[in-house]
Amino acid sequence: MNEKPEQYKKNNEPVNIALFASGSGTDANAILDAQDRGLINDGRITLLVATKENAGCIDVGKNHKVKVEVVSKSKLKNDFASEVKKVLHENHINLAFLVGCIHMIPVLPDIPMYNIHPADIKQHGGKGYYGIKVHQSVLTKIKAEMEDDRERGINRWFTWITIHEVDNHYDHGKPFIRAAVEVFPETDDEFILQKRVLQYEWMMLPTAVNMAIRRLKMKR
Repeated sequence: MNEKPEQYKKNNEPVNIALFASGSGTDANAILDAQDRGLINDGRITLLVATKENAGCIDVGKNHKVKVEVVSKSKLKNDFASEVKKVLHENHINLAFLVGCIHMIPVLPDIPMYNIHPADIKQHGGKGYYGIKVHQSVLTKIKAEMEDDRERGINRWFTWITIHEVDNHYDHGKPFIRAAVEVFPETDDEFILQKRVLQYEWMMLPTAVNMAIRRLKMKR
């Protein structure tokens, strides 16, 4: 029997995926729920890395029977980056998603990484822009420009969830997927907006994971 071509073998090797999270893990849960329903194709989330001790995402990983590693930024300090690299390589990770991760994760040439940000990364991104602060920034900007917008005939406003490639700067890499979510500045506060945005994040993430797997396999 003929051996299968080397390229065929590479394309059919499993894609092991790691999720990085720092908080409650709702985004990680959306991806793992999709995996449990058989909706993640040609890859598998095999590791969840919590960057804070006692974070809620730890229980999310355990509930989905996924291996959990705690790599605490506050505890490891300058050794954080080297420990992240070690954990990824020891677990044979091929792809990583930052889903509610507030810490800078070192870029590795052999492991593509993507991050989800709840708004436009150029206008509402960077160090310190995470969680509710992002939605506060979005509402502040829209409210400041509403009067001028209406004079130009603009009567609807949007925030842009952005899944982007990870580089060596906060919220800076090339956008991968974006989705518009309508903002109602006269009735929304940052907490209402956050809840609406999360509903879209939970729909986007499984699709983004599948697209990233496909992209990776095409490059092999």
